Amino acid sequence: MTDAPPPWPLDDLDRWVADAHVDEAVAQRRRTAWLRRQADEDATLGGVLRELGERGRPVVVHAITGRRHRGLLTTVGDDLIVLRTVRGVRVIVMLGAVISVRAHAEGTPVTDERTEVAGDVTGGATLTSTLVGLAGERTSVVVTAVNGDTTSGEVIAVGRDMLTLQLEGAGLAYVAFASVAEVVAAPESG
Repeated sequence: MTDAPPPWPLDDLDRWVADAHVDEAVAQRRRTAWLRRQADEDATLGGVLRELGERGRPVVVHAITGRRHRGLLTTVGDDLIVLRTVRGVRVIVMLGAVISVRAHAEGTPVTDERTEVAGDVTGGATLTSTLVGLAGERTSVVVTAVNGDTTSGEVIAVGRDMLTLQLEGAGLAYVAFASVAEVVAAPESG
């Protein structure tokens, strides 16, 4: 008995298997590209900021006030973000006042101690809840309105739709939340 030749030559079989692998790799790249495109189209600024915050990536936030703030995201809330700068300054920027965000390369130093900036990047924080915390600390702040006007003072009360500041010297200032673009808070003492 002689061995019968295979129904097709082995070279053709090898070529067919190699072509099938190439076709599968191409199909996988197309699926990956399609998924990436879908993710980009469904992306929101809040979602991107949460991801950057969860990764501990340093960012530069450009606000409508013309200022750029560099630091780590400690809070990404429903209507705001909070950054901690290298000097320990807390910067609150309303999401509606964010023009752009740039992520820095991994390992770019922006704070003295990375462990100090752990925050809540999952959402839920609001301007009201964040300012209530500052009022409890009697924190000195500079509030910048969307038109660029600034008001400086110590946070003494937070109402339903406004912030009350004790001005240096004497007097009070009442700042409407609707006008707030950003709040820069003095570093925490201690």
